[in-house]
Amino acid sequence: MSLTSPARDLLDRGHATIPLPAADAEVLAELRTHAARFFTQDEETKLRHGSSDFNFGYRPYGRQYSVSPERPDMNSSFTYWANDPAKVPGHEADTVAPFLKALAGYWRVAADAADQVLAGLAAHYGYRDDLQFRTSSYLEINWYLREPERDLLQDRHEDGHLFTLATSDGPGLEIETDGEMKQATVGNGRLLVMPVGRDAPRPRGIAEVFQG
Repeated sequence: MSLTSPARDLLDRGHATIPLPAADAEVLAELRTHAARFFTQDEETKLRHGSSDFNFGYRPYGRQYSVSPERPDMNSSFTYWANDPAKVPGHEADTVAPFLKALAGYWRVAADAADQVLAGLAAHYGYRDDLQFRTSSYLEINWYLREPERDLLQDRHEDGHLFTLATSDGPGLEIETDGEMKQATVGNGRLLVMPVGRDAPRPRGIAEVFQG
């Protein structure tokens, strides 16, 4: 395994970054454009594209929290499971279809990045079978536009996933390293790779994560 691979960095530092090729960075930029168009629609329209249990598609502000329901995450979000747009209510409507197409395009980018990590880890541990997690993975787009009424827009929390790929259109993401919260400088056109661990974002704008 190359010493510069994201898997090597995960083993050595507990997190890693993956640079996106120019074409993939353009796919991410296209997703952000369509995400902004979706989230700036009226609430009634967006709610038509969320499931009753809020697991698929649109999730309004106040429905998700990290520690306590009295302190909801200060964002709305959208989840796209297993590269299957049909899981989103009203997926063929013009009010969401372009967004879903952009999500499908970015799915390939995120899945390819995840494969880099998994291939490196499998090689390191001598695991010969393919690791298949795509059917139980999802993209989550978080939309932060509220004024910072508190220090953290999401309370410090631990994701219950094998690992997370995260990026943002602005600064604010923090991760816990050696028991200390530190600013995670991802950089434009790069993805942050985090195994199960604590993080607490503060951004305003859009953050995209791929979790599996």
